[in-house]
Amino acid sequence: MHNENETPFVITLLCRFGTFFTLSVFVISLAGIITPNFVSNIQETSALLSGGSFGLSFISILQIAGFALIVAGTFVLLFSDRFLVKMPIILRFLLLLLAAMIFVTIFSHIFSWLPGNNPKAYLVFMLIVFSCFIIISAVALLKLKLDCNKYCKLLENYKAHKLK
Repeated sequence: MHNENETPFVITLLCRFGTFFTLSVFVISLAGIITPNFVSNIQETSALLSGGSFGLSFISILQIAGFALIVAGTFVLLFSDRFLVKMPIILRFLLLLLAAMIFVTIFSHIFSWLPGNNPKAYLVFMLIVFSCFIIISAVALLKLKLDCNKYCKLLENYKAHKLK
C-alpha cells in the first residue's frame, strides 16, 4: 500500500547518497591528512590517498561517489518501510555493515585502491572504512531516531486533539 505523504524512493535515495558521499569524502580526506603522519610513503599504501597533502583526485571522488550510491541504495532498501518490514533494526544495521564491507572489498579490487602485496595497507584501509562506516551509520541512526521522536509527538498531538 502506497502512502501519499511518503517521500518518493528516488528522493530518499538522493538524500541518503548526499549524506553518505559527503561524509565519505570528509572522512577519507581527514584520513589523508592524518595517515601521512604514521605512514611514510602514502602513495604506496592507498591509491585513494595518492594525492597526499594535495587532497583527493577527481577519479577518487568519482569512485567514492559510486560507492556512496551503492551503499545509499542498500540503506534505503534495508531501512525503508516498503521492504523487509518485520526485520529488526539491529539485523538491518548488521546487513548494511556486511554489504558495505563487501562493496568496499569489491571497489578496492576493481579500482586498485590498495596494493595486493601490502597487508599493512589493507589494515589501514579497513580501519579508515570502518571509521567512515561508523560515523555514517551513527548519523543515519540518529536521524532515524529523531524522525521517530518527531512522528511519535505528532501522533500524541493527533490523539490528544481527536479525543477532545
